[in-house]
Amino acid sequence: MLETCGGIICEPVEVAAQTPSSMTHAVGFQYWSTFFSNIQPRRLFLEEEGVEGCGLFHRRVEENRAMHVLGNIGRLCTAFATAPILLLTPRPVVNAIENYVQSPGVPMTQDVLDAHSPYRRTEQYEVAEFRPSWVLEVNGELRSFRQITFSNVVEQAGYIALSYPMRSAVVLAEEAGLVAAPPPPGREYSLSDRRTISGYLLRLFLQLYCSGGKGHRTFFLWMDEFCLSDDNLPPDEDVVSAQRSTELGRLADIFRRAAQVVVFCHETDCDHTGLSCAWGRDLFTLPAIIHAKAVLQLTRKCERDNVMAAQLVPVPARKFREKVQINAERGEIWHLHALFQHTDNVSAAVWDVVIPALVAEAIRRDEACGSRDHKFLGKVVNGLPRRARLADLGNGGWRDLAWLLQVNQELYNAAGLAAICSLADSGEEGVEWLGRPIAPLPGNERLKPLAVGFQLCSESGVLLAINDSQIVKFGTLKRDPNGLYTNEDMQGIKNLTWTTAATFIIISALLWLSGQYTASKIVYITTAILYRSVELLAGTVHLDRTGWVCLEDAASGNEIETRLGEFDPTLRTMTNWGDRQLAPRWLPPRRRPYYNAKLVDLRRKVYVDTIVVSRPTSMVLLAFHGSGVTAMLLGPPADPNRRTGAATKAGMCNLPPYILTNAKRSDMIYVGNTACVQSLPPSASKLAQSRPSL
Repeated sequence: MLETCGGIICEPVEVAAQTPSSMTHAVGFQYWSTFFSNIQPRRLFLEEEGVEGCGLFHRRVEENRAMHVLGNIGRLCTAFATAPILLLTPRPVVNAIENYVQSPGVPMTQDVLDAHSPYRRTEQYEVAEFRPSWVLEVNGELRSFRQITFSNVVEQAGYIALSYPMRSAVVLAEEAGLVAAPPPPGREYSLSDRRTISGYLLRLFLQLYCSGGKGHRTFFLWMDEFCLSDDNLPPDEDVVSAQRSTELGRLADIFRRAAQVVVFCHETDCDHTGLSCAWGRDLFTLPAIIHAKAVLQLTRKCERDNVMAAQLVPVPARKFREKVQINAERGEIWHLHALFQHTDNVSAAVWDVVIPALVAEAIRRDEACGSRDHKFLGKVVNGLPRRARLADLGNGGWRDLAWLLQVNQELYNAAGLAAICSLADSGEEGVEWLGRPIAPLPGNERLKPLAVGFQLCSESGVLLAINDSQIVKFGTLKRDPNGLYTNEDMQGIKNLTWTTAATFIIISALLWLSGQYTASKIVYITTAILYRSVELLAGTVHLDRTGWVCLEDAASGNEIETRLGEFDPTLRTMTNWGDRQLAPRWLPPRRRPYYNAKLVDLRRKVYVDTIVVSRPTSMVLLAFHGSGVTAMLLGPPADPNRRTGAATKAGMCNLPPYILTNAKRSDMIYVGNTACVQSLPPSASKLAQSRPSL
């Protein structure tokens, strides 16, 4: 039968049959042989680098070598001086005294945090859907157009909105020889050039729409390059830029109000529902695909002699989205699949799932377009049930997104979103707990929050508050002074030593009763010192294996086992969690240093590979995710002297489910920025070349 060890299936070990007499002799010899082959008397005075010793002070040798040795000598003198007293003291009392003497750790939870919105309007949001500020009035017969202000007349008549990626418009303009010179590297087309490029697509649409009696004498049209700013104002670059930036915050409602949405990309015979379509990978087309009431597919086809033609085909919006959903399911893009399940009400996909899916899809599209700063991210997705005021959406995409999520925090659990976010790049405007969402691959898309999370805006950024959480603190590699009692391989030594000590205690008592007081004292004190010596020597063999530690990664996969085996022979064989599991993998940051690390459960001999950007001191459990439990690694507050400071995000990891048995309920935890936290030194790259504990 297979047995489980810490959630890992282990093979049973067969024991050869032995006779009672030979077994007793073999076991006794094995106990003493193991004991003498593993004890390290030198560690009583000088501990290994990276391991916390048991001295009275300066327990790490790297802090101060001379004081470390002096602290260990003081410990030995104290141990031998108190040996006669402690010999007959119950062990729980001794452990309680030792735990009291040890210095307490620094608490990782905060009591109170004063947070307020940097916008000074935490209770206000837009109470109605946005309307476009300007549209194009099109003369169907002349196929001419002019910009007008949006009015009730336009609303009653309805308008058509064009949705397309700028790259596709550039391809059309290049084929027609109408495109302006490409902008210099790192720059964008000017407004005049963009209108020239988009104008060719506009005329192509008008030609198709107005032919065959489809066009009205006058109808209304919305197209981004012609409707994001007021043409009647003098051409001022700052004013135009401000108008366009503000108008993008209305984008979701502009497509929601449109009577029809035209979808277009330059690819031949593309119906715009595939995952590789240029239209389906553009950030600004995301609101159109979600909110469209009716769809017009503008498709290019290659006819005879390689002549390109185009056609305009009406498609019901629901049918269009269903096809996108099917393609997302086939391509295993599960967040996109969940998003369209919600929009068409074909399943019970709730906002708890939809909002993280929407954020993941928006960032995926934005990066596909080459954007890294996500400048317009919050504005493009400003179509949730609670809309942020346009005045509250500045130029920072991450911060805008966090504010929009805070406005809608009653709809979803931010802990679920935090569980899929990778490490953020530095300078993410105080929202470093967000980061790029990971791709929900088959199996690890299953996610159920374990805590309650929400956002709080403060002057330093948007913080993540985690309530009803479970936390696991990281310890350090330290020597176990109670190794004689806490390790199974020492049980034989403990029994033999205690039996011998009990025998001599009885002899001492008999000598005392017979009046030989001096001999009785000598026997008792000698027994106590020898027993204490065995305790001290046994304490040089094992590490304290009561919890988790975070260790710097090794150059090879088994080097950590070799290194830990030098500190503790029982750690020479360990199990790696993650390689065979349906566990998520988070993306490393692009513009900040990070370091490979291993999270090690010394008790169950299991380790997990991860990456960190700073020294983690604890981890908070966020969600069941895939086959395990996702946790956020927390670093200390930027100001460790303030108990009200927020912790910092140091990394993400996926752990075995049994981690829930190690976790403890915590108070409210706040996660803030990591910019002020000192990163690991560049030399902290290999376990064998530096101390193993972070």
